[in-house]
Amino acid sequence: MNITVKNIDELNHVLLINIEKTDYSENVEKELRNYRKKVNMPGFRQGKVPLGMIKKLYGRTIMVEEINKLVSDSITKHIVDNKLNLLGEPLPSEKEQKEIDWDNQENFEFAYDYAIAPEVKINLSKKNKIPYYKIKIDDKTLKTYIDNYRARYGEYKIIDEIKENELIECTITEIKPEGEGLIVNDAKILLSSFKDDKIKAKFVGKKNNGTITIDLKKAVGDNKTELAALLHKKPEEIDQISNKFKIKIHKIKTFEKAELNQDFFDKVYGENVVKSETEFTEKIKEEIANNYKADSDYRFRIDAKEKLTSTLDIKLPDNFLKRWLLISNKDSKNKLTQEQIEKEYPLFADDLKWQLIKETIIKEQNIKITDEKITNAAKEFARYQFQQYGLGYVPEESLMQYVDELLKNKDEKRKIIDNEIEKAAVEWIKETVKLNEKEISYEEFNKLFEKNK
Repeated sequence: MNITVKNIDELNHVLLINIEKTDYSENVEKELRNYRKKVNMPGFRQGKVPLGMIKKLYGRTIMVEEINKLVSDSITKHIVDNKLNLLGEPLPSEKEQKEIDWDNQENFEFAYDYAIAPEVKINLSKKNKIPYYKIKIDDKTLKTYIDNYRARYGEYKIIDEIKENELIECTITEIKPEGEGLIVNDAKILLSSFKDDKIKAKFVGKKNNGTITIDLKKAVGDNKTELAALLHKKPEEIDQISNKFKIKIHKIKTFEKAELNQDFFDKVYGENVVKSETEFTEKIKEEIANNYKADSDYRFRIDAKEKLTSTLDIKLPDNFLKRWLLISNKDSKNKLTQEQIEKEYPLFADDLKWQLIKETIIKEQNIKITDEKITNAAKEFARYQFQQYGLGYVPEESLMQYVDELLKNKDEKRKIIDNEIEKAAVEWIKETVKLNEKEISYEEFNKLFEKNK
């Protein structure tokens, strides 16, 4: 077997693999004998079918399989031995591959096109400027954060009289021409969910044990699902129910946000971490600043990618990559057409360039992601997840249990590692270039993304 490489240009190459009969004949014979032991054929005991008949029936198929194994192993060995950083995967050559006659040939030549990643030269300094947006913390945002926390830890309290948007525990009785119909004894009505303001206003001033008759369908509006849940019925049953209902009030509850006191501070940040309203406000500001910094860093990554992919001279084997995209997607559910590939290729090319830039930085700067960094990143992700459920403070033991489960998932761990690697590369860029810092409001910050849509 002979393997040679034909260089088309700096990035595109053809791997030529010449296979002679002596390279595969022994393995073919071995597989034929193994097949003979297994095959069941009418008129012969298992393992006693003549080898000549096995060759006639299955020889070509087995030969093709063995030759394909040789080709695959040869390609893999060439890539590993030469430490090639490929783009995509080797493809049968459209120009160099000769027609094969499996029935009559004994010697074969295979040609595979492949492309290697270009060398990326990164010469960044303080002469290079990239914008970095710092988001201002305004009073409105601060109040919203505090109110959200107070709402998370708030509770319903019983009051004597309906004022506006209270929760009413009541009995709902359907009124029909012939008398009472459906009765729901354990109903709960949240007045803020009523769509009709006039009906909602009729409840104001009502007290415990008071009654009121309303058009419940009009109050709820067109939402049959909501009305069905209130009446413990299926949505398709609502049309058979009348409109008028009598509401007998049992309890009136109003939602009160948590008071800014020590009990509240402990629930949010842990016992005695915060000891005053001033300290709580500062802690909230710190939390907002951390969130904003993550947003600013995310925007910087976008701007750094745009800057570097457009200014660094990175040439790609475009024709090969387009062909590879077409072939690699041909069996997927979201099969791409040549037209789609042509349209979307610029975005793919920019993503690929960015990946090559990051890989170069990681290699040149010897960036390593330690187990400690992975664990810390998993903890930050876990805290964020808990915060989404309104849990500002989670005991360390519970947090680490979540982290341990998270890191047992190979896919999730891989995502965390990839994210940390990218963060490290972007952080190096941020430290190397000159940051053109701009302080803007959160509304202005969000508008920056409109041009990226």
